[in-house]
Amino acid sequence: MLVELRVKNFAIIEELSLELVPGLNVLSGETGSGKSLILDAFQLILGARPKTSYFREGTEGWEIEALLSLEDTPKEVRELLPDQLQDADEVLLTRTMQTNGRGKVYMNGSLATVQMLQQISTKMLALCTQGQQMHLHDPEYILRLVDEFVGALDFTEQYKAHYRELSRLKSRLDTLHSEKEARVMKQAELAFITAELSEIEPYEGMRAVLEGKIRELRSFETTATAVSEGASILLDHSGILSLLERCRKALSSIPEETRAPFDEKLDLAEGELSDLERLLTRFDVGRDGVQEELEEIQTKLSELARLERKYKTDDHGLAVLYQKTLADQEEEGAEQEEKLLRQAIAEKEGIVQLNDLGDSVSVQHVFELVLRLKQITNYDPLTGESAKLERLVADMEEIAASGGKAILFSQWTRSLDWLAARLQQFNPLIYHGGVPTKQREPILAQFKEDPNAHIILMSYGTGAVGLNLQFAHYVFLFDRWWNPAIEDQAINRAHRIGVTAPVIVTRFICKDTIEERIDRVLSEKRALAESILGEGDNNNVSLGLNASEIFGLFDLKKRTSKGSSQSIGPTRPEAA
Repeated sequence: MLVELRVKNFAIIEELSLELVPGLNVLSGETGSGKSLILDAFQLILGARPKTSYFREGTEGWEIEALLSLEDTPKEVRELLPDQLQDADEVLLTRTMQTNGRGKVYMNGSLATVQMLQQISTKMLALCTQGQQMHLHDPEYILRLVDEFVGALDFTEQYKAHYRELSRLKSRLDTLHSEKEARVMKQAELAFITAELSEIEPYEGMRAVLEGKIRELRSFETTATAVSEGASILLDHSGILSLLERCRKALSSIPEETRAPFDEKLDLAEGELSDLERLLTRFDVGRDGVQEELEEIQTKLSELARLERKYKTDDHGLAVLYQKTLADQEEEGAEQEEKLLRQAIAEKEGIVQLNDLGDSVSVQHVFELVLRLKQITNYDPLTGESAKLERLVADMEEIAASGGKAILFSQWTRSLDWLAARLQQFNPLIYHGGVPTKQREPILAQFKEDPNAHIILMSYGTGAVGLNLQFAHYVFLFDRWWNPAIEDQAINRAHRIGVTAPVIVTRFICKDTIEERIDRVLSEKRALAESILGEGDNNNVSLGLNASEIFGLFDLKKRTSKGSSQSIGPTRPEAA
């Protein structure tokens, strides 16, 4: 509330201090005494535009101060205050204006803005003039006035909190969608860059290595030409080898004893020259392979030069880019966050709708919300993504590889049909209420006898009783049933007398979703039953969710005629 108003150098008012008390304050005076100026000062504190007529002659400007008590101030008004004023008991609002047109606003001595002044003062002050309330044109003010009149401020705040959280979640989901689209485009760009760079697999110093190799190969070409010429000289009819042969013939007429030393030298010379001839010939034969290698390296060097021009960097920069694109190919992803957001948005929207129903809300309404949220945990109806399916496929790959068989239970035939279309590699069989009775026995027989049929998809209602499937050693509960006893009966289809191996049971529960809250309630009830009756046959004990527990999965509130808010739903029975 307003405790004191101080006005200085304002029109005809030199200085004024007006103290107000809780309750009715009456301001009276003769015509022209300045009552309307005091109201104008109120309006300036409320953020009104100042007039030049407010300046007092002979002064540098005017100053208006309003001292407000923050006791019993609504929470949403306190939230508008700066952090340093959150715990304050009072706030001093000051507004000044100089004759040069420069104005300032202060809040407990700290510089503020006119907008901040308006946000705070308009929610703490109401100025009434003759027959007119200036705030009647403000929808937010009227709504607050009505809520305050009927005593529904607390409920309104809770509703606003739900709506703000819902808006925040939707905004975050939109951001994730935008980021995902940008990430897909980036991944496509990175994939193209990776494919382009992988053609040469750049590394630091690559240009120098390639250019050195080219020089080496070109030098080889020059050497090979000289070697070829040398080999021709040796093999030519007038070459060295031919001359040695002619020399041997010329010495053939000499007696053998005399010729022996000459033959020895000739043999030695011919042997050395023959080795040289073979070496030169081998070197010349390799020329074709060298030419191919030279062309290949020249092509690689040309591609390196093109990429350097394209990405405006050298071989070192290309090497860094190549390694980075390879690393960035891994999915950064916020898929899990997106799934949780979809779940949270659906829940918040459902709670807001149920709160609107008030006393007319029934357990059927809440039950429908729970079913919708549970179905979303199985798979996202918009994207088709499913964390449960990913885990199931990973487990089934191991089971199929070992020749095993598995039973999967779900409470929805639509989920079973959806799974069947995505588990084709395991030859799934479907067994639920939609399967004609005459076809059910052949399906069970095929599951038992066909080594390639690794999984059968069953609904709780159809597959939980009357079947013996002890040859299946794996059971998957794709979603939770309302009563754990029904789940136990489903598990017992495999865990029968005569089973030859342990039965491995996997329950799929999505963290931070409605499934986790349901699991917590069911586990508490089972633990309570076992603590009282022991770990025996509890089939006759009600372990399922009752109406109070279904309502208790959500924080449902209604607006009352007397006060703030009240929980919706049947009350929990008190313990005896």
